Amino acid sequence: MRTTTIVTYFVVLLTRLAFPSLTRSYIFVANGQSGLLAGSVSVKADNGSMKPVANALIDIYRTDSKGHWETRTDSGGMFVRLGLAYGFYCIVATAPGIQPVWKDNISVERRREPISLVTFPGEGVRPTLDQIRSGATRPPHQPERIEPKRENLEPLPSASIETAPKIPPWKRYQHSAEIKTNYDKFKDRTFVMHEQIPAGATAWFGNDTLHIQTGFSYEGKSVHMPSSIVMLFHSKSTDWKFLRSPSLIILADGNRFDLGKVVRADSKVLAPKQVYEMLAVEIPVNIFLKIVNSSKVECQLGVMEFELTEERLETLRDLASRLRP
Repeated sequence: MRTTTIVTYFVVLLTRLAFPSLTRSYIFVANGQSGLLAGSVSVKADNGSMKPVANALIDIYRTDSKGHWETRTDSGGMFVRLGLAYGFYCIVATAPGIQPVWKDNISVERRREPISLVTFPGEGVRPTLDQIRSGATRPPHQPERIEPKRENLEPLPSASIETAPKIPPWKRYQHSAEIKTNYDKFKDRTFVMHEQIPAGATAWFGNDTLHIQTGFSYEGKSVHMPSSIVMLFHSKSTDWKFLRSPSLIILADGNRFDLGKVVRADSKVLAPKQVYEMLAVEIPVNIFLKIVNSSKVECQLGVMEFELTEERLETLRDLASRLRP
């Protein structure tokens, strides 16, 4: 087994002995010179219920050097930002109707779990990093509540609490792809991955092909939820199509997930007029579960656009069901 360091991730080659049908299959975890920050933003109501904050602005400040980036939460309050250099950051979440909430001194290099930002109703101001660090901006706090007179009270509507995405159940899924589970006793780590499946890209020509492969890993033999899922794209074409890393955008039942730039993890010449390129992206597990639980999934990889058929989605659901203990 060999390890190849790439810009954002290191790729661990699965042995042919353990995965004989998955030739040159890869799975990776965060490492190298850059990483990601992912998490969620929620607002806590007076009655204690938690509600995700959609379209919240996420300011990401590099604190050990200069740097500032922005992203936004999706409809479920989730956010992800890829390609951040190793270092320390401060994340600030703001949106109309909530108090600003932040988390400082976050190490991208050591970060493994999603960041949970919880706030309270407020005026929706957007503080600067200097205002936060000087203490000019107050941390999120429970607003003072004035109890109305009992005779003026009206019945409150039942609280609507957004639950985490569900793991698909164990069952027989309708697909033909092989899914293998391999335990590496030397690393004390279990790898789960399905074989390559055609993406069905509409922008390819001639004999060019694009295949998808997805997997995850966890420590030991007992199943427990990883923080992210790996998605690989295998391209065979007549010329280099991904010399510049493209962006990956997924629409799942109309919900947009901008997963940022994918990493060009491997490339080689197969024949005089055929080249191979492998692209890799890490998807937070909550976002992956939202995708596999959707009935319509459309993808845009650079200029390539394709929709996953029901059989392809069944493969991903089958893989996701292996997340169950």
